[in-house]
Amino acid sequence: MRHEKTVIIKDPRLRKIRNGLRKIYFYHYLPTASRYSGEKPTDKKAIMTKENSKIFNNSICNCRSCFRMDRDMIYNKHEGRWYCLDCYYSIKARNTDPADWPLSRKEIRIFLRELAGPEGCQYNGREWRCGGKEFTYARRALDLMEIPKATQEEFLTFCRAFGGYCDCEILMNAAPYLLGEETPY
Repeated sequence: MRHEKTVIIKDPRLRKIRNGLRKIYFYHYLPTASRYSGEKPTDKKAIMTKENSKIFNNSICNCRSCFRMDRDMIYNKHEGRWYCLDCYYSIKARNTDPADWPLSRKEIRIFLRELAGPEGCQYNGREWRCGGKEFTYARRALDLMEIPKATQEEFLTFCRAFGGYCDCEILMNAAPYLLGEETPY
């Protein structure tokens, strides 16, 4: 049984409409007095604001983690909350047991060595080159290791979850977490 529901809109015009409707919904739930005049709301309005913010925060209109309203969302049935795709997969990867990761610790060490080496980023602590957000060197290293494409994508999601948004950031940010030398929180 699936425990999540994903809502993705690909058409840019429909995204614009969705984002506009979310903004209207958001402004509807802001207290009127504080929205226009900067006044503090009365006690009755403050109570309504708490109820309204609870309704708004549990809706599909914003991510429960980063509070962005312009993203495609995924619903986590266990928590009863909506997240943007980036936050959801990041949280999911951080909470996954290292034994269930797509690559073993030994494979991760080999990958990091290849990525930092002369065919990769040429990382020496002060100077390096980067393949950008396309993970050019990371994909090359994973291809050399003969890792299947689906496993590569899953592993790169783990790298993003630990701050590795490009080749060099995998080495600088994500490597300690991937190797188990630090914990994410």
